[in-house]
Amino acid sequence: ASHAQGTHIPTDALGWVKKDNACGGYFADLPELTVSGNAITMTSQHGMLQLYDTSLLSGNATITRPGQTLVATRMAFMRDPDTLKLTCAELSSHIRLREPNALILAEHGLYCLKEDRKVLQYVLYRISLTSHLTAWGKAQEISQQTPNIFDLKTASFSTCSPLSPTWHVTGSHIVVN
Repeated sequence: ASHAQGTHIPTDALGWVKKDNACGGYFADLPELTVSGNAITMTSQHGMLQLYDTSLLSGNATITRPGQTLVATRMAFMRDPDTLKLTCAELSSHIRLREPNALILAEHGLYCLKEDRKVLQYVLYRISLTSHLTAWGKAQEISQQTPNIFDLKTASFSTCSPLSPTWHVTGSHIVVN
């Protein structure tokens, strides 16, 4: 079962720390992103780069840009037929998107490099709303075209413990900013 469809919430993957308090724990602080400069870098354990066709990266395939790290088991990059520049990447399996206030886990997705646009499917997410309030939930799809604004489809949202949420909101469309 995918993250978004299964009933088990992998709380450790979201950074939930169990503790004997009113909530049964807390979300650990996300590590600082240490990306500097303006460059986009791509790395992987294996790769096949082609000038006129789809290029593939696999095995811990990573795209890093200022304030953002995206990791997936496999990335297939498409090129603009006129300029031959990389345009978008199809992402598959064990996707992990880290931004300064967000951690998003997904199974499938699309990432457009130039626009920094992301559409991820079968999602489990955690987003820091303030320094003391973190939201989490599941979504069939999450997209982002503007920093810190997340558009969720067929999703849940809660600020309670993921171990036993006292309340949560579900909806066909939720925007988190």
